[in-house]
Amino acid sequence: MQRFALGILIVMSVGLAGCGAEHAPAAAGQGPPAVHHVDGTVHLTPGSRRFITVEPARVVSGAAALRVPGKLIFRDGAISEVGSPMAGRVTQLLVNVGDHVLQGAPLIGIRSPDAASARAQMSTSLQQLAAARMVRDRAVRMLEQGVGTEAEKLSAEVHVAELEAEVARARTTVSFVGGGAGGDVILRSPIAGTVISRNATLGGSVEPDGPAVIEIGDPNAILVEASVFERDVALVHDGASAHIQLTGIEAAIDGRVVAVGATVDNELRTMNVRIALDHAPAGLRPGMFGRVAIDSAEAGITLPSQAIVIRDGSTYAVYIDNGDGSFTRRAVQVGQSIDGRVQVLSGLQAGERVVVSGALLLDGEADLLI
Repeated sequence: MQRFALGILIVMSVGLAGCGAEHAPAAAGQGPPAVHHVDGTVHLTPGSRRFITVEPARVVSGAAALRVPGKLIFRDGAISEVGSPMAGRVTQLLVNVGDHVLQGAPLIGIRSPDAASARAQMSTSLQQLAAARMVRDRAVRMLEQGVGTEAEKLSAEVHVAELEAEVARARTTVSFVGGGAGGDVILRSPIAGTVISRNATLGGSVEPDGPAVIEIGDPNAILVEASVFERDVALVHDGASAHIQLTGIEAAIDGRVVAVGATVDNELRTMNVRIALDHAPAGLRPGMFGRVAIDSAEAGITLPSQAIVIRDGSTYAVYIDNGDGSFTRRAVQVGQSIDGRVQVLSGLQAGERVVVSGALLLDGEADLLI
């Protein structure tokens, strides 16, 4: 009899424990009771529904806006590289990086033996040419007077032609050197702009086939180069409006997309998007960094960030309300998270009811929210 009573007590204890596990309220922080199925469907009890918030997916105009990093650069062809025409040594540094210069302004002074030789050769060639022309003119007069020969005249004319060619070569060489005397050479700015680099030091040597000594950029030819992730490039199109916020510039600068890159960076998986500024306020310098917002006229679906769960570290998913107390997981492709909302690029239709709060409670295997 005692054994029978003990058996009844054990069975009752197990039964009560089982009932408590099924119907007791969820512990704080553990979420609502749910039954998971292999196909990604989750069933909730009616009492657990209060943990979940559901909203219909809505199409929002301009949902494809992007926020990406960007920097100021010069437009192609807006940079002039100034090199030394001849070997020599730097004797004067007349500008610093950041200086604004006019076209023809002196930049660097150089002393070059080759320049001195070219100028000396030019002077010698001119003197020789003058003497040869005098000889030719005399030969012509003598022939006219009947005391000269045609051969003498022809020889004098050939000699003048040779010296004229020599003077032309010397003049071309000296034109690279520029004005001045002896071996002194002044490098001058070919355009008006800003000095963006100076690769010269006093006493340093320069070579005609060496790197540029000075780089000048046109301040009116500044673009913004934004880095857009590969998955978001489809959202960008030529002519799209953009807004640039630069460090140190209080007001945002408006612009428009003028070019989308054709290649993807192998390491960062980004593409360069170039943006022309509607106006360039004072103080802009190439290399300045900022944030770029690129608008889109296209409409799309956005969801609150907490509606998206990430599984296996790479798969994005949402939970769809089936209307019968069950919720089905569905994989989606998403864009950026902007102001607490995420762009849904594919996998969801407008009007479908989506779990926007409590999605993480439905998915015990999800890693995190966006």
